[in-house]
Amino acid sequence: MGPRQAPCPNCGGPIELKLGVSHACVCPYCRFAVVRTDRDLQSIGKVSDLVPTAPELATGDRAYFEGDELVVGGRIQLDHGRGPWDEFYVASSRTQSWGWLAKAQGRWYLTAAVTTSGPVPSWQTLRPGAQGPFLPGIPGMWSVAEQGQSRTLSAEGELPYPVRGGEQGWYVDLEGPNGAFATIDYGDGQQAPSVFVGKVLSPEQLRLERANPQRPIEKVDTSRLRCPSCGAPVPLLVPDRAERAGCGHCGALLDYDKGAFRVLAAMEKARSRALIPLGKEGTLLGEQVVCLAFMERATWVDGMEFRWREYLLYSEAKGYRWLMEDNGHWTWMEPVSSGELGRDGGGVSCQGRRHRLFSQQNVSVVGVVGELYWKVEAGETTYTSDYIAPPFMLSEERSSSEVNWSVGRYVEPEEIQKAFGLEGAMPPRVGVGFCQPNPHSLKFAGAVAGLLMPLLCVLFMFFEVVGQHPHVASLDVTMPPVPGPYEAAPPVRSTPFTVDHGPTTLRVDLQTNAQNQYVGVDAALVNQTNGETQHFFVDTGYYTGYDGERWSEGSQSTRVYVDRVTPGPYVLELAPLWETHPQPGGPTTLTPPSATLNVFCHERSPVSFCGAFLLLLLPFAWTAMRRGQFEAKRKENSNL
Repeated sequence: MGPRQAPCPNCGGPIELKLGVSHACVCPYCRFAVVRTDRDLQSIGKVSDLVPTAPELATGDRAYFEGDELVVGGRIQLDHGRGPWDEFYVASSRTQSWGWLAKAQGRWYLTAAVTTSGPVPSWQTLRPGAQGPFLPGIPGMWSVAEQGQSRTLSAEGELPYPVRGGEQGWYVDLEGPNGAFATIDYGDGQQAPSVFVGKVLSPEQLRLERANPQRPIEKVDTSRLRCPSCGAPVPLLVPDRAERAGCGHCGALLDYDKGAFRVLAAMEKARSRALIPLGKEGTLLGEQVVCLAFMERATWVDGMEFRWREYLLYSEAKGYRWLMEDNGHWTWMEPVSSGELGRDGGGVSCQGRRHRLFSQQNVSVVGVVGELYWKVEAGETTYTSDYIAPPFMLSEERSSSEVNWSVGRYVEPEEIQKAFGLEGAMPPRVGVGFCQPNPHSLKFAGAVAGLLMPLLCVLFMFFEVVGQHPHVASLDVTMPPVPGPYEAAPPVRSTPFTVDHGPTTLRVDLQTNAQNQYVGVDAALVNQTNGETQHFFVDTGYYTGYDGERWSEGSQSTRVYVDRVTPGPYVLELAPLWETHPQPGGPTTLTPPSATLNVFCHERSPVSFCGAFLLLLLPFAWTAMRRGQFEAKRKENSNL
C-alpha cells in the first residue's frame, strides 16, 4: 500500500501516511490513535501527550548509515522503569522495510524486524548474562544484556502498528559479536514474540539530517535548577539524558523529570572533593569529553569498608565514559558489548587479550554529585567481577535485570592532569593498582643483558690473555726422515714435569716451520704414578704458492687443550708425522719440517664462560624478583 491522505475519523483534520509500510498514526490535531484499513481510517482511542525528552530526531528527519537513508515516520515513548525512552519508527529507502532507531547511554541502536526459523526461548527462561543461540535461524551466540518490562506512554506520527497508552510488555535485549544487537519483544504475552535484530552504533557512525533546518532544537533551561532540599544550584549539562542528580551541597539524591527536581533520598555527602570539577572539559585518549558527575562507591570485605571515586564523562562523538580513581590509580572505562567477549574457565577474552579473574564483590553507591543517565537509587548495590590483563581490565556489573560490561585501561596521573589542565599535586599513588602495568619488564632485562654481553666478552678475552699460564714442559720434535707415518722411528719422549694443581687443563702449543707441509703429532699424556694415559692429537699445515697472484692458507702453529688433568708427575710420548704438498710457485723442498711442543698449565680466567653466563642471568633474576614483589602487592587488592 502506498501513501494515503484522509481526514481523521475523530476530528476531521487531514492525515497523511507517507510511508507505505505504516499501518497506524497519531493525529497531530486531536492526538487520537488512527488505524489504517483496506477501506478507511479508524480511530481507536486518545493517546497521552508526549513527555518532554528533547529528542534529536523528529518526524520527517533522515538518518544515514552505510549508504542507507532512514526516514523518520514517527516515534513511540516507553518507560522501562528508569524514565521515558524514545524509539523512532524509521523506513529504509534501500530495503523498503521498517525498523526502530533508539539512543541510550550515548549510543544508537538500529534494529529491524526479522523472522526466526523456530520459536525463541520464553521470557521466564532467560536471565541476564545467559549465553546461547537464542534466535533460531540467525547465526551467532547471543548474550542476554537486559531483561525487563515496559509500559507505553505516548506516540506521535506514523507507526507500523496501533499503539495504546498504558500497554504493558516484556522484553529481552541481546548482544552479539561485532556490535550485533537484538530485542525479543514478548508484548503482553497474548501473541507470539517479535524479534528485532540490528547493530549498536556510535554517534559518529550515524549522520542525522533535519527535515526543517530552521526547527529550533528542543532544549530545557536548567541554569536555574536548585536542590529542593537545601536550595543550592544543581545545573545540568546534558539535561535531555539526565535521569538522576546528586546535590554537591547537602548530598540529596534528586530525580529529574520534566525540567524539575524531586528529592528521593538523603544520601551521604561525598567525603572527597572532586578532583575534576563538574563541567570541566578535556581531551583524554583522543576523545573530547566533559565531566558530568562525581560518584563515590564502596565495598565491604571482612567488615572493612573500601571506597573509590568515579567520574562520569560525556563525549558527543562516543557517548558516556567513566574515569575511576582508587588510591591515586586512574582507569579509563568505556562500555563494551558482551557479545564481543569470549569466556574460558576463569578468564574472559576481549580485543585479542585474555583477562584473568581478579576480584568479585558487592558494590554500593554511597554518594553522588552531578547528573547521571540512569535512575540510580540510594544505596544501589550491584555485583561486580573484575578481570585484568595489565594495563587493561574488564569489569562486569550485574543486577537482577541487566548486565553491563566495561573495558578499562590504566592511565598515568600525569595524563589526567594534562588532559583537564588540573593544578596542584595529583593524589599520591598508594600500593599497586588493579591494572597498573608492571614496570619491571623482562624486555628491559634483555636489553641490560645485551649491553653486558660485549663487556663480558672483552673481559673474558682480556683475562684469557693476561691470565697466569705457567710453562711446565717443552721439547723439540724430530720428524721422521720421510713423509708419512714412520713405524721404525722411536716415539719422542719429553722430560718429566709436574702438575701441581687440579683437576686442571693443559694447553699444548705446536709451532713448526712447515712450508707447503702438513705436520701431525699423535700424543699421549702419561701419569707416572698410576700409569693413566690421556691421548690427544695436534696438527697444523701451511701452504703457499702463486696462481696469478701470491696466496697462502693455513698456519704454522696451533693449540689444543687437555681437560681434567689431575695433579702428579707426567711425561709426554709423541709419534710425529709429516706430509708434503708442493704448490706452483711455492717452496719445493723435501726437507722434514722442524716442530716444537710447549705445554702450559692453563688456569681459567675469573670471567669464565659459565661465570659470564651467570652474570648475564643476573638482570633476569633481579627483574623476576622485582616483578614478583610487584604482583604480590597487586594481589593484596584481590579478594579471591
